Amino acid sequence: MRKFILFLTGFFLLMFIGTNVSATVLTFDENPANNSWGGTYQGFTMTNSGIYNYTNTPVSGDNFLINYNSRVGEFSYGSNFFFNGAYFSGSSAATVNVWGYSSDSLVHSTQINVTQTMAYFDFNWAGIDEIMWDPIDPTVVNVGIDNFTFNADQNPVPEPTTILLFGVGLLGLAGVNRRKG
Repeated sequence: MRKFILFLTGFFLLMFIGTNVSATVLTFDENPANNSWGGTYQGFTMTNSGIYNYTNTPVSGDNFLINYNSRVGEFSYGSNFFFNGAYFSGSSAATVNVWGYSSDSLVHSTQINVTQTMAYFDFNWAGIDEIMWDPIDPTVVNVGIDNFTFNADQNPVPEPTTILLFGVGLLGLAGVNRRKG
């Protein structure tokens, strides 16, 4: 019985230690061409958006992602991802619609208020393969994004309560087997 309890203890410790999830941060600074529109970047496809060089606004380096001349910016990935958040700013203060899609179906949507200074917004959207953004006010020409943070790996992280229930069930089974034996 001691060996079994030690085994279970080790098993649960490994499950908690093995659930390390790390995010990827896209800074848009590795792009050698300034002011490039469309194309791909780090596995993402840019539509009506591109990497723009402007030294006064970005959080890291000189480049950031921006929508193209008041069009709805699109940034899509080949598979679902978890969108943690990003820094946003506008060519002027504005309310911006942000949408998350999966296979062309709207999954998440929100509005954020941006200024000319980059500010971080948490999204924590799971199961999307595309993000779109557009300022509500048509006079706001561009909205920039920097330090786009996401997790491409969407393996669910076990919850402590679920693991605890599983462990109690295993201990119960071990107790029943011991009484029968």
